Amino acid sequence: MRAISNFCVAIWRSRKTTRLAVLAAAAFAIACGDATTTAPSVRSTSADARQNDGSSGSGKSTITSAASTCVQALQRLLPLRSAVTYTKVISSNGGKISVPEADFELEVPSGAFDGNAITFTVTAYAGSTIAYDFQPHGIVFRKPLKATQRLDHTNWGSQKLPNGYFPSLTGAYFSDTAKFNLITGWGIVDEFESTQLSDGGRTVIWDIPHFSGYIVASGRQ
Repeated sequence: MRAISNFCVAIWRSRKTTRLAVLAAAAFAIACGDATTTAPSVRSTSADARQNDGSSGSGKSTITSAASTCVQALQRLLPLRSAVTYTKVISSNGGKISVPEADFELEVPSGAFDGNAITFTVTAYAGSTIAYDFQPHGIVFRKPLKATQRLDHTNWGSQKLPNGYFPSLTGAYFSDTAKFNLITGWGIVDEFESTQLSDGGRTVIWDIPHFSGYIVASGRQ
């Protein structure tokens, strides 16, 4: 377990080194420039900026920043041999797109976006880690979509976590696959989304306020 979770430690160190480099560059620019020089911002624009983008819609999702939080993703008992992709055109009246091989369904509510229709693409990543890529990338919705994952064929309830981690079944957004090891299921996520259990604990449902990458976290710090 220690070796696996060290993937997160390596990312933290990399991010810290990058941040220090940016701060050093800013200081150098101020020292060498005139009084009107503006230092570059080092604030992350991922979680906070997206909470207000498109919030004029009637449905608002509760987003919790998860910056620098290491998680273990939920695992399939039977790995997908290859990635599975489904594409469907859904009108602004709403609709659903399912990935039966992954026990997954994405529901688009009426009024979730402007315009007549959008071509949605859902990809379940190959392997054991329950992780998805949604397209079009970068889109922010007026109302959150609903992601539904069946738990029958997962390791929920039997997962083994290292010291310092606790079970937590939560939908989570990750902005970069470089921060997440889809083979081991360990990585750093950017946001935790509103999540609930349904169907007597056999299904987990979470909000999708924007695209693209999501996992179901089964354990975190």
